[in-house]
Amino acid sequence: RLAFPLPQLITTEKDKPVIPLSVWHRRSRVGMWLAGVGLLLATLTANLAFVAVSKENYPGGVALQKLIARHLKKGRGGGYGDDSDSFPVVAVYVDVASAMSGVSLFGQRAAPDNWEFGKGGYEEENRVVSYDKFDYLLSEEKHIQGFRVIDVAPGHPRLDIKRLRVHTRDAIYIHEKKK
Repeated sequence: RLAFPLPQLITTEKDKPVIPLSVWHRRSRVGMWLAGVGLLLATLTANLAFVAVSKENYPGGVALQKLIARHLKKGRGGGYGDDSDSFPVVAVYVDVASAMSGVSLFGQRAAPDNWEFGKGGYEEENRVVSYDKFDYLLSEEKHIQGFRVIDVAPGHPRLDIKRLRVHTRDAIYIHEKKK
């Protein structure tokens, strides 16, 4: 029932009524029902907007999915049920931005068995000095020497209320070692 929270809605912090009490006591059932429906619709609209934005907020996970799909599409093997010993090890580097935006252990478990992951940090002692041992990189950096961008995952969502759209920009770049 709406009767419990409504007295809190009609008073302010200083206990001065926002709605005059004479109006509050003359409220109708239809008006209360319409107010309740309006609050429910406002809550539904806000939740849908938050879901639309949050589903675009994991570019690291999207980048990993794209890389796995691309790798398996090219027939490089190492998928489920394949003998992982017959395929070379694929080394993938995940930077901090990718790890913080969706590359999780669950996503890594979806990768073929012959994949190995390396991670680095922003701190000097956790930085990767050389990317030579990696075949692929998931990074927020657009240009990395010795690698070429093969795909990009959008992220950094922004809700455009006027156009009712979620806008994104390039967030995580998928790099492949140049041959």
